[in-house]
Amino acid sequence: MLFEQKFVAPAPREKAWDFLMDVATLAQCLPGVEKVETIDDTNYTGIQKVKIGPFSFAFNWKVTLTEMDHDRYTASLVAQGTDNRVASSVRARMSMSLVETSPQETEVRLTSDVSFMGKLGQLGSGLIRRKSEEMMNQFAANMGQRLK
Repeated sequence: MLFEQKFVAPAPREKAWDFLMDVATLAQCLPGVEKVETIDDTNYTGIQKVKIGPFSFAFNWKVTLTEMDHDRYTASLVAQGTDNRVASSVRARMSMSLVETSPQETEVRLTSDVSFMGKLGQLGSGLIRRKSEEMMNQFAANMGQRLK
C-alpha cells in the first residue's frame, strides 16, 4: 500500500532536519512508541502499540536508515515490525524530503510503501489509511509542539 503524506514543520529546514535525524527525540512524537534502543548510527529497535479498529497490536520494530543526504535534505529507511501475539507484521520502505517553504517553515514530504501481513493484512485498506493519517497528524502536531 502506498502512502504519500506531507505536513509543515514550524522550523527552518536545518532545525527540522536535526530533529528528524535524532531518532530518540523523533520517537517521542510517534503515537504509541514505548521504547527505542539505538543499535548503532543507522540501526534501531523499538516497541509501538497501535489500536486499529477492534484490534490492538504491540509491534517490535527493527529500523535501518538506508540513506541520509544532508545536502539534499533527504533520507530513507526500511522498517519491519512484528506482533507474534496476534500473528501480524508490517514491512515498510520510507523516504523523506524537506522543502523550505519560508525561513521559519519546512514542508516534510513522506512516501511509504507498506505491506501488511497476518491479521493486520486482513483489515480493510480504508481502516488502515484512516489510522495512518490519524497517526501522521498526531506526529506532525507533536513535532510542531516540540519545535516551538
